[in-house]
Amino acid sequence: MSFTTLRLYRHLNLLQFATSESTYNRRALFHQSHCCQQNKNVPAQGRDGLVGSETSTVPKAFSRTQMITRSMERFIKHLQGEELKRQRDIAEYELGKRHLANMMGLDEGQEMTQEDVKKCIEYLFPSGLFNKQARPMMEHPLVLRPRVQIAEHDEEGRPKHYLHYTMKPTFYELLHKAAVKYERLKGFDGGQEGNLSVNTTASEEIEFEMLEWIPYAEFKDLFKPEKISEADYKRFLTLFSRLREHPLGHMECDFVKTFLRVRQAADSGEKKKLLPIKDEDGRLFVIERGFKKTAKAYVSLKNNGSGQWNINGKDLTYFEDVLYRQVVMWPLQLCNVIDRYDVSVRVTGSGISGQAQAIRLGVSRCLSAFMSQELVEKMRIAGLLTRDPRRRERKKPGQEKARKPFTWLRR
Repeated sequence: MSFTTLRLYRHLNLLQFATSESTYNRRALFHQSHCCQQNKNVPAQGRDGLVGSETSTVPKAFSRTQMITRSMERFIKHLQGEELKRQRDIAEYELGKRHLANMMGLDEGQEMTQEDVKKCIEYLFPSGLFNKQARPMMEHPLVLRPRVQIAEHDEEGRPKHYLHYTMKPTFYELLHKAAVKYERLKGFDGGQEGNLSVNTTASEEIEFEMLEWIPYAEFKDLFKPEKISEADYKRFLTLFSRLREHPLGHMECDFVKTFLRVRQAADSGEKKKLLPIKDEDGRLFVIERGFKKTAKAYVSLKNNGSGQWNINGKDLTYFEDVLYRQVVMWPLQLCNVIDRYDVSVRVTGSGISGQAQAIRLGVSRCLSAFMSQELVEKMRIAGLLTRDPRRRERKKPGQEKARKPFTWLRR
């Protein structure tokens, strides 16, 4: 292709581009004139069937308030429809419960609880699936689809709560109140602080110290349907702990006590203090368990005894080493009741050392049912009521034992 032909081809492209641009400008001017005619209530002059013809009309625009009102009406209508579906599902659920009662042969007047429904479903539809959520179930519709809480809005659609857009308005309002109270306490000067700190009595301070924070499970239920995470709970604890530990924190004790409960006894090895039971001879006895590594000891302790021991059918000679005999007798020696109780033990697993420590834990737990609170606290401080969680460490690959490496040999 020659140079002259290329130049003519280039001029032709420029001419086509200019023609298309003029066509676009002409259409834009026509559309603009049509809009002006509509604003002046003058019928538009255009072709039939096209936008801007004499038969076409432009809809009137809604104001902002009208648009928000229409949106809210649609949302409320949607919620009403969901509520009708929910009521229908509840009716079907109640009908299904009656059919289920007939299938299981229950009386018509007997009311079935959700636990009864769960047991019937497990009986009628046995499943071996490991994931429990994949098994057949029959839950209440309100559990599967809880009701949606409608936020309060004004006429223009603005939420009435000033923390609505945080998604957790009630929770953040609580933190805001606590922060304001904490800053107010910090604002007092030294003289006022000294005067105000005298207002509390010693009994009130002790009562305040005997309380602890409510757990996370109870805390998040206070703010339903807001979703409170564990991180939010930690933020709550941090802020309220500062408010509680402030020198003037007693001024806001009523506000803080809302989220406190009576402190439970610390877990010192025993789940709860057992009450002794009388046997046929009228002697009180307690049965407890002790653990150490893989050793399990079942200990029975009877009062009004003479200090007899029965360990797997033998006396203390079950342990050949005197050290292990002293280990199992240590709780009785500490409480000075060696000759007042008879001990019967059945122990299995582990070695001699593990069995001795398992028996010691079982005997200590049994003694806690007979001893006073002072002696129980003494045993707890001595570590007799605390289970040893340690286990034998596994052997590591490439080593002779858990920690010991192979002997290095020069090649």
